[in-house]
Amino acid sequence: MHIPQIMREKRIGIMAIQETHLTDKLAEPFETLFNNNFSLKYSPDPLTHNMRGVTIILNMRLINMEKISTINIIPGRALLTKIPWHDKDHLNVLTYMPQML
Repeated sequence: MHIPQIMREKRIGIMAIQETHLTDKLAEPFETLFNNNFSLKYSPDPLTHNMRGVTIILNMRLINMEKISTINIIPGRALLTKIPWHDKDHLNVLTYMPQML
């Protein structure tokens, strides 16, 4: 609940977060509550739902949501979101959480 508030107040269009521990069940209330204003792109860890996970939150009031694509590069660790930017350009946002040794 705090993240959307910060994104609205500070006019943040894109926020990339690590260690989100999100699952479909946990993301559903967020998406239901904020579905007209914010979009979640997330990648949970497929092996452990209480560890790792990366998320990109898009402020739909500031970002054009048409033609956005997301690629789950490494489940739970690397998520790439490609966002149309100006005419024919794209902004690539990578949320990456390196493996701990």
